[in-house]
Amino acid sequence: LSRRGVRKLQVLSLRRGLRDAVASLPGLESLSLSGCYSVTDAALASAFAAELPALRRLDLSLCKQVTDSSLGRIAQSLKNLEELELGGCSNVTDTGLLLIAWGLKKLKHLNLRSCWHVNDAGIAHLCGGGEARGTPELEYLGLQDCQRLTDEALKHAATGLPNLKSINLSFCVAVTDAGLRHLARLPNLEDVNLRACDGVSDAGVAHLAESGRLKALDVSFCDKVGDEALLHATLGLSGLRSLSLSACRLTDEGLERVARLSQLETLNIGQCTRVTDRGLR
Repeated sequence: LSRRGVRKLQVLSLRRGLRDAVASLPGLESLSLSGCYSVTDAALASAFAAELPALRRLDLSLCKQVTDSSLGRIAQSLKNLEELELGGCSNVTDTGLLLIAWGLKKLKHLNLRSCWHVNDAGIAHLCGGGEARGTPELEYLGLQDCQRLTDEALKHAATGLPNLKSINLSFCVAVTDAGLRHLARLPNLEDVNLRACDGVSDAGVAHLAESGRLKALDVSFCDKVGDEALLHATLGLSGLRSLSLSACRLTDEGLERVARLSQLETLNIGQCTRVTDRGLR
């Protein structure tokens, strides 16, 4: 495989040693182990015993046996990693994020979906808080269903992640409008997903509108968001291309304001039960 120039490897089922597969591909740039439930810390420690300077992307999503121990090994051996997928790795904790913050200086994409043990302290590590060096090059941060996170995490992000372009906070039920005030300070933020964030209201959208830079916003199933949010959007988010308002308190009056968003390409208003045919004309 190495002689054929293979640089990307996707493993669907692990029946043989991972170490042999990795060792045979010294130029490996992308490795996906997504859904390989049998992968353990020991297997990853063996596979990454030596440095892999070419590896840029690693997908460990749904590798449920992976713990902070593996993140320590990754931080040591994969120093050029730019993309790390940890969605569903529910044993990862703030300690693991500290290890990432120490070793992965080039990281641009980090997905922590459903890493339920992660809290504000872990995000502080990524942002260079305390003894951590941080991950200042990060452009995407996926925090979907990390329900221990609060507005404090967004306060850390506002000061420690200056290159952040996209953040997914869907189902982070402790995030509120106050946290979005911090988020709006990020100079490069373009995409915010707040789906099912119960603490977000029209006031939170107003905070985001102050930035004037967003291109995509999802506040679906935020039942405190309504017509007033669209007023703020039309005044401060004229560059929006995608807007999702499914199940929000939207009426025909609010929908009329959407027409002022001249660059809008995608609008989701499913389950907005107060919208009638008149609002769609």
